Amino acid sequence: MGLTYDATKFYGFLEKAKRFAPDEADKVLRAVGLVANTRIAQRTPVDTGRARGGWQMEHTRPSSNVGRVTISNQVPYIIYLEYGSSQKAPQGMVRITMQEIHALGILSKMAAAAIEKVIHASGAI
Repeated sequence: MGLTYDATKFYGFLEKAKRFAPDEADKVLRAVGLVANTRIAQRTPVDTGRARGGWQMEHTRPSSNVGRVTISNQVPYIIYLEYGSSQKAPQGMVRITMQEIHALGILSKMAAAAIEKVIHASGAI
């Protein structure tokens, strides 16, 4: 049993960013994925450590497109932990982390900095 989070709103922003700096946009996506994966793992309750240790991040990039990040955990009971079976993480781990990343504007701030870097490097400003 797996758990997925719809990151369409994040990918929409990256689609715009890739027009200006596809490589930088992809680096931002990977960096945000690493931040999310770390925060999700830190929020995962620990009994045996199996659930916390089970988080994996995969970054793929099809040619001529911004990549995709998949964060997964194949522990059979992860869905129960996400939806409140643990008193240590009653609000879950994935949902709260993705809400935090969106609310803090982490993706847009990182993407804006990357695009600015490319523009400065090209001498356009």
